Amino acid sequence: MESKVPAHLNNMSLFFRLLVFTLLLSVNGVLMAQYSYPRTDVTTAQPFLQKDLSINLTLTLENASAQTYSLSWEVLDTSSRQLGPNEELHCFVRDQSGLIGVYQGLSTPMTHCDFQSEEKRITVFFKVRDKQFPNSAPSSTDTSHMTVVVQRIDIMRFQCDQSEYEAFKLNLGQNYSSMVTLKNNERILYLSHRNANAMFPNEMPQLGCFYNLTLCLDRYYINRTTGRILPGRRWMARKSVKRLIHNSRLELINPEATYRFKDGIELTGHELIKKRKASTLYFALLENSSTRGIAPY
Repeated sequence: MESKVPAHLNNMSLFFRLLVFTLLLSVNGVLMAQYSYPRTDVTTAQPFLQKDLSINLTLTLENASAQTYSLSWEVLDTSSRQLGPNEELHCFVRDQSGLIGVYQGLSTPMTHCDFQSEEKRITVFFKVRDKQFPNSAPSSTDTSHMTVVVQRIDIMRFQCDQSEYEAFKLNLGQNYSSMVTLKNNERILYLSHRNANAMFPNEMPQLGCFYNLTLCLDRYYINRTTGRILPGRRWMARKSVKRLIHNSRLELINPEATYRFKDGIELTGHELIKKRKASTLYFALLENSSTRGIAPY
């Protein structure tokens, strides 16, 4: 025999369902109010942010006849945390002939860079990067209990933070020592693009960098589709940020590399930059194995 539910109970059940539905809508509205949904595409072209860094810089003429030098540095005011405990300075030295000195991190961090040059002036580049091996946690002799120390290492720091300091000139021929303030190079930009109606901020886990492309306004890029070679500032003037990210197929030219073309012709990066136009069918042979990636220029 089928039992019947009294009408007043049915009305109460419907009331509670409507109440729960209204509460869910209210909670959802509060949560979604934290996000924005722009109606147009959002593009960004901004420099990487980093504070000025003061160092004591010393240039030592090691051998006058061989014209060999040593450039050393000491970070000042470490209490300001301008340089993290697991970070160090990488140094690159150039003269008119090209890259002549490199310190790009070792298992035991160093604070000097040796080079040889017959010229009167050099250009020095510095940038902050992670140490190859982070500092270990302090040891303890207390064995009464076991303590597990988990050290956070940002594995995306080296790949994503492409900030550099502005290059500066130094005269050669004699010893030199002075305090130098390294300034952020604001001509190195990160470009990003977000489609219209995309949720922002996006709380979903993401692998990779927060931007789509890095572009240095003073360095040269080849378009893999057309073969045209232009400095970054010219590419920015010719194309929108969205097109640069998605359609341009830009690749930074390495002056220290040799580029071999389909017809067998080989050109250095310096020669390729001077041509301003090249075949798009090539591959690069890195001749300078002392650098990881492309050294600043």
